[in-house]
Amino acid sequence: MNQLQEGAQNVGGVIDVIRSIAEHSAVQASEAGESLNSIDQSITAIKDLSEQTVSHVAESGILSNELANMATDLQTEVNRFKV
Repeated sequence: MNQLQEGAQNVGGVIDVIRSIAEHSAVQASEAGESLNSIDQSITAIKDLSEQTVSHVAESGILSNELANMATDLQTEVNRFKV
């Protein structure tokens, strides 16, 4: 084999390695994209649940105030019947 043929084989080997690295990088990029999409979905779900929790806490506060007012009104009515 002459030097030109050896050089061509070496270049071909380098090209194969570069192609393999490029394919591996593409797979990693795809997996990273999928991971980011999954993380984004999880963050969105957490945000939605947090908003629902805030809404429920606010509603609970309103209902607690209404219940306290009803208890005060009931106490007033009970006191009217005390002898």
